[in-house]
Amino acid sequence: MKPLFKTLALSVVFAATVSGSVSAEECGPQPIAKPTLPSGTNATPEQMRAARDSVISYSNNVDEWLTCMDRRIAKLSPFMTKEQRERWQEDSADIHNQRRDLQVQLNEAIREYRNSQRDS
Repeated sequence: MKPLFKTLALSVVFAATVSGSVSAEECGPQPIAKPTLPSGTNATPEQMRAARDSVISYSNNVDEWLTCMDRRIAKLSPFMTKEQRERWQEDSADIHNQRRDLQVQLNEAIREYRNSQRDS
């Protein structure tokens, strides 16, 4: 009886893992191509607007991806080890922090731009 239970349990875990992989693909690849930001002191108004729009678009992509992956992880969580769940938490926190850092850099570039416009 034990070998049958063990085989059944392994089959369930395998099926969850395979379906999780397929489902993770539905979320698409992780948005890693962060937009580049111009120097606020030398940028034109058009460059600053384009940078702002790019950061907003990137941020929205990160939000959508994290939301989708969180739904997938919630379904797979019962089959994950503690280390796997911790790793996902760390990875998602890193992605969020990278996005926040980019937003902070944009705000700094905007401040530099505004200061350079006042000095002109």
